[in-house]
Formats: sequence, structure tokens, C-alpha cells
Amino acid sequence: MALLAAALGFLQVVNGLPTALIYGLILGAASGSIRAIEPIALSHYFGTENIGGIRGIITAINVGSTALGPILFSLGRDLTGNYSVPSLIFALLPVSVAVFALLCPAPGRKGKLMARGASR
Repeated sequence: MALLAAALGFLQVVNGLPTALIYGLILGAASGSIRAIEPIALSHYFGTENIGGIRGIITAINVGSTALGPILFSLGRDLTGNYSVPSLIFALLPVSVAVFALLCPAPGRKGKLMARGASR
């Protein structure tokens, strides 16, 4: 989530090929890390019995946000005249998700927060 927030925050300084490449590297690292961590985390917290249904819901949300994101970005640009404000606003989303994820109890723990580094 931090890499995604960093990519969205960095978007406002992209003004040529070198900064565009750096932006692409940060965004690619964010996307790649999410793709690598997601199946491991899902099977750890929820097991493999219902992983298909859970991943189906996640995929539906991803497709919807992929369709809605550009529309919201373009509306933000129309309202503000540039992409700086929308990119900073959207950078708050992954930061918020990370904070909520840290505050939420781990699944299957009956309301107890899972200690970092603790094994199941």
C-alpha cells in the first residue's frame, strides 16, 4: 500500500521520460507486490477452501475500480485544472486501507488483534 501511495504522490512531478520511468517502476513494484502477497495472505487467513469465492469478489472490486478510477481522475482534473489534487486525494486511499488493516482484528481471531510476527 505504501508503494501505491508513493506512486500516486509521485505522479504530480512526472514531467518527462526519466520521471515517467521512475513512476512506472514504483507503480509496477506496487502492483507486483500486491499480486505476490494477495494469494499468500488469503490462504493464510481464510484457508484454501473458499479462496475462489473470495478472489472472485476481489477481482470484481478490482475491475470496478479500474473502470471508475479514470473517470474520477478526469473529473478531478476538470474541477482543479491539473492532476495534482486528484492524485494526492487518491494517494490517501491506500494509506487509509493500510491503517484500517492494521486496526482490524485478524480473521478467525475472535476480536483479538494478531501480534506482528506471531504465528498461527
